[in-house]
Amino acid sequence: MKSLSGRVAVVFGAWMGLCAAVASAQVTVPPPKDTESRQHGFSVERIYGTSSLLGHPTTGIVWAPDGKHVGYFTDLAGEAKQGRRKELWEMDAATGEKQLLVGADKLDSALPAEAQNTSQATGLGRHAPGQYQWAPNGEALLLQGGTALAWFDLKSQTAKPLVSGKEAIADPKISPDGKWVSFVRDHNLWLVRVADGKERVFTKGGSEEIRKGELDWVYPEELELTTAYWWAPDSSSIAFLEMDERKVTQYPLVDFESPVGGTDEERYPVAGGNNPIVRVYVGKVDGGEARVMDTGAETNIYIPRVEWLPDSKRVAIERLNRAQTVIDLLFAEAGSGKSRVVMSEKDLYWINVNDDLKFLKDGKRFLWSSEKTGYRHIYLHDMEGKQLAQLTNGEWEVTGLQGVDEAKGEVYFTATEKSPLERHLYRVGLDGAGFARVSKEEGTHVVKFAPGAGAYVDTYSTNLVPPRQDLMHTDGSRAGVINENKVAALEDLHLSPVEFLQVKSHDGVELNAMMIKPPNFDAAKKYPVLVIRTAGRTRRS
Repeated sequence: MKSLSGRVAVVFGAWMGLCAAVASAQVTVPPPKDTESRQHGFSVERIYGTSSLLGHPTTGIVWAPDGKHVGYFTDLAGEAKQGRRKELWEMDAATGEKQLLVGADKLDSALPAEAQNTSQATGLGRHAPGQYQWAPNGEALLLQGGTALAWFDLKSQTAKPLVSGKEAIADPKISPDGKWVSFVRDHNLWLVRVADGKERVFTKGGSEEIRKGELDWVYPEELELTTAYWWAPDSSSIAFLEMDERKVTQYPLVDFESPVGGTDEERYPVAGGNNPIVRVYVGKVDGGEARVMDTGAETNIYIPRVEWLPDSKRVAIERLNRAQTVIDLLFAEAGSGKSRVVMSEKDLYWINVNDDLKFLKDGKRFLWSSEKTGYRHIYLHDMEGKQLAQLTNGEWEVTGLQGVDEAKGEVYFTATEKSPLERHLYRVGLDGAGFARVSKEEGTHVVKFAPGAGAYVDTYSTNLVPPRQDLMHTDGSRAGVINENKVAALEDLHLSPVEFLQVKSHDGVELNAMMIKPPNFDAAKKYPVLVIRTAGRTRRS
């Protein structure tokens, strides 16, 4: 049976809302007489109208390509409230030392004011675009606005415009060689040369009905795919999805900002209805017709993941059947489009997709995670799909492959080994030896590894501790504090501790639950109870 750890997550924000709801249901408190008193207690306005109880987690945490520095935004000194002007700082991964990278004035002037709204052009609202990216050589930054891109030279502290205009752009990426920037505009992929700012369209014929390199609604929502195109490691080619939406049902959605009751159309494939027909193409950057990759004759399928192999000659494509019970890993030749099935997995009921496919630099092996034992674990395979080793095992599940230090032969991953109510970071050797837990504090650890896996940023929280962000060495020791994120207001609330327990379902399965009692709880009294049930993702077919 599959692990139930995904059914319960100890998330601070969700817990705070639950605690407030339970407290309001169980305790009668006289209404406050003034605004000041309302600020020091629970109220609907305070819980849902401000994030003060969560603190202010740091945004824009992005590793430099060499893995030796990490960048992040801070509020300009003297303007600590969220939404104010930002500075860009960096921290040394070895020492934890901080220094200013780009000041607020230079960030503000790098992009036109009308272009600084970074809205999502795909209409998804699920994956906000990044605000900056490091150039591959670490000497410049790509700054993104809603309709513009700018190239910022770190040495001279000057910016030059790459793209400007009134049309929305999305999903910009820098080519691995740093010579090009790609982006989505008007349902097509575009390229702009960094050296001279010259633009050209990379795909042709894109429209709302047939999207080139642009996601629809269902792929990010149901398959958690965050992009629809991928650069080859040698920058010679781009693999991209073509999404034919013509048979997908359109639903009118009311535009509540419209003064005349306008509507927007959203393509939404209901269960059993038509999904988009998705094909994988590869196009050469120096020109020529894009070539379609062979993913089989059946079009009523999903293509949930695409990844280049290290040789830049082959593309790995994951193919999932409509019922989501069979997943195939295909290797397709970029030059010819011919493909072969390297691996195939089946399940009677459900296959979960993930982001755990990782090719090693030697070009001879790759990592893959599977739930074939009933719990997700990591496996090492050769390029023919043969299993070489099972790196993790046990009655717990891997929740994400986080990084690989190939020089040391170590794999880092998050898992539920300690408890399904917690998330911890672990390491294991590529030979399956040396399994160890890296994170120390009990609770939830969300990590972001540096390239090369020499360090990581740890976002740590518990049901009583808002997310704090630290720069960590791979032995679990702290290199520096990015944001301690202490929230003094929480101490004034005198919250009751959360109690965790298990309840048995009608078929004998132990389910995790939590209970929050009102302040000054008296076991001799009866209280009204508010029950909130959580569940996993709704199945779609």
